[in-house]
Amino acid sequence: MGQLVGRCADARKVRLAAGAVAGMAAPFGTPVSAVLLAIELLLFEYRPRSLIPVAFAAATATAVRVALVGPAAMFPMGATAAPGARALVAFVLLGAVLGAVAHGITRTLYAIEDLFAHSHVHWMWWPAIGAIAVGVVGLIAPHTLGVGYDNIQAILGGSLLGPALLGLVVWKLVSWIISLGSGTSGGTLAPLFTIGGGAGALLGALLATALPGWGLDPRVAGLAHAPFPAPTPPGRVGRPGPGRPPVRPEHRRQRHRGAEAVLPAPHRARGAVLRDRHERTGLRL
Repeated sequence: MGQLVGRCADARKVRLAAGAVAGMAAPFGTPVSAVLLAIELLLFEYRPRSLIPVAFAAATATAVRVALVGPAAMFPMGATAAPGARALVAFVLLGAVLGAVAHGITRTLYAIEDLFAHSHVHWMWWPAIGAIAVGVVGLIAPHTLGVGYDNIQAILGGSLLGPALLGLVVWKLVSWIISLGSGTSGGTLAPLFTIGGGAGALLGALLATALPGWGLDPRVAGLAHAPFPAPTPPGRVGRPGPGRPPVRPEHRRQRHRGAEAVLPAPHRARGAVLRDRHERTGLRL
């Protein structure tokens, strides 16, 4: 639609973000998260002329969802007790640990990409190698195949526990990270929900066992989804570090001058894995 109307590049970017936000808010029923994700990955700014249309798109998509399928959550879970002060402290520490796990996942993904890039195998064969990895893991752990929404529901419902949950997290991570690192086209949102939710539930269960009097609910820990690159600074992953191949200056993202003035410094930093992977290949965003 933006190309048909023929407006400027900024207007097309806003329309793109509005469509993406509506596409996320409609199935998941999370308009606020959808807007924050658009700011992090597509808009890179807080200007009202960009934020207001995107917010309206998210609200409209959510209203349509409620009218068609109702207000129920996509991944329902039973009632949870209100956490006490000690439980909140434990959840904060758990979030810090999962943040470190998220950073490690991002660095591992970049390492696999670099391994393919420096290999003597022609790039034409890279997706095939990634597909072989997915197939082999699927033979070992068939529950890692598919979108994975059933696995997410099982994690939040508390029906997937112990060794079965650990196997799902490990094998899903192996298949996803090799597949994505090879350049194969694939999803990011649902796999990271599965990996992050499973890791949070596992660590939450360990904390609940070690601290029985703290009132910890592993299902709440499963909501962390920490490896997903959150739009706020505490959840950001994949910041530049030693050994990271530099992006040439001519390929760095060119933002609007107004966005640089409005957006706080932490949000101007690179770091979201979805966007950062494109910059590594020299794609301007």
